[in-house]
Amino acid sequence: YLYRFLNARETVDYYGRRTPSFHPVRRAFQPLTVVIALEAEVVKVYGVNEGQAWSGELRWGLAALAGGYPLERLQQVNIPANASTLLAEFGLEEWRQHGLDTHVAFAILKDNQGEIARDIFIQLFYKEMAWPFANVVVRQSEGKAIFESQTFAWRVCLDLHGEKALPDNFFDLLPGIPTILDWPEELGEPKILYTGNLCRHPAHFDEAGRAGGLHDPGGCRGEREGRRPPWRGTGGGDHGVLSGAEGGDEAGHRGQGPHGPLQQLLGR
Repeated sequence: YLYRFLNARETVDYYGRRTPSFHPVRRAFQPLTVVIALEAEVVKVYGVNEGQAWSGELRWGLAALAGGYPLERLQQVNIPANASTLLAEFGLEEWRQHGLDTHVAFAILKDNQGEIARDIFIQLFYKEMAWPFANVVVRQSEGKAIFESQTFAWRVCLDLHGEKALPDNFFDLLPGIPTILDWPEELGEPKILYTGNLCRHPAHFDEAGRAGGLHDPGGCRGEREGRRPPWRGTGGGDHGVLSGAEGGDEAGHRGQGPHGPLQQLLGR
């Protein structure tokens, strides 16, 4: 699952099937989005707008992987046309105090029609994160599929074949915040194949190597199949995967210098 996601070099294959990278790329290149960047010791939230001037609501802060929001703010924002605008910021030290391995930074843009864009920022190596078991629940109502989890669920996978035109795939779920997708009848019943939560973390095991509590590695299919990915969690959101530039440019995109996360993952 993760191998296919992280090694998808095209968004559509020869047969017109959507690869795992299709929706992350689509989200990253939408004309109105929100991007989290780390600049020196400050975490900054940018609104990036390539269309007309926009006004709406920004929800941002820190989300605990196991559930809860030790830092959460809600504010009205205006994002001018054709601009990247600094909307909010907070100190990295505050994040350290709560735990870099147990929390992620998040930002969500919304208007009267619903969610416009979101970004998630993970500061540590993915393997260093204290991933909880992700128990994702999905229900259908009035042509919508509603996905929820009381813990953070990373990269929820609904399909690996790419033959159906799903409205979204490989998306993140913040604790207690539903993701609502249009779901016509022809798509059938929505099914969750995998999540990217990696449960291999020292804090999850006792001296005998037994897992406990929410951190049962049996709930993470990638771990059951013996995969222990060593990649770095620079960013974690769609822009962090795609960008290879140093953080702090006008669009607020960030990566890892000339060798971005995707290049590292592919061994280049």
